[in-house]
Amino acid sequence: MLRATLLLTILAVVLSGCSNRRYFYLATEEWPPTPPDQEIRLYVNPLVRPHVEVAHVQSFKDTETDSETRRRQLAQMRETARSLGADAIMDIRQMEGEVRGLVIDEMVPFRAYRQGRYPLYFLRGTAVRFAEEEEEVTPIDDPRRRPIVPGLEDEELEDPGEIPGLPEPEVDEEELMPAPPPGIGPGTL
Repeated sequence: MLRATLLLTILAVVLSGCSNRRYFYLATEEWPPTPPDQEIRLYVNPLVRPHVEVAHVQSFKDTETDSETRRRQLAQMRETARSLGADAIMDIRQMEGEVRGLVIDEMVPFRAYRQGRYPLYFLRGTAVRFAEEEEEVTPIDDPRRRPIVPGLEDEELEDPGEIPGLPEPEVDEEELMPAPPPGIGPGTL
């Protein structure tokens, strides 16, 4: 009886480490799954728009990094985010893991194994839920892209890309080198 209990305990510990959950929940509240007709948006960078981080999600691991594998990894991440009630996945990046142990020995003409290692690639990102409805932001309205000068109002700027308050450099015409005549210059004979 003791042997059976010990065996069941070891089996339970081993199998509990083999869970297939591909997310780590971050939020304190839960949401219903996102409807299937709503698109789960993908972002490579962190978002500026107000949002709540729902969970860190990751894809399955694979030895290949081709476009078909990447497409399947992104589809799996979208489905995981959808089941958690997220609106988007931000900060998506490719991660690399490594497996050490027995690998196929490609140096022999028959199937053999040797000690070795091989890389596994997967994607990881943060599933988010938007805090409010999305509004269109044009680059001129984005406060991160406008020059900030105290006391200067928007209507005073003639060119939105201009940084006011910087003096134009004075150029002394006498110090400039004369331009060579066309067709004469370095490398021409």
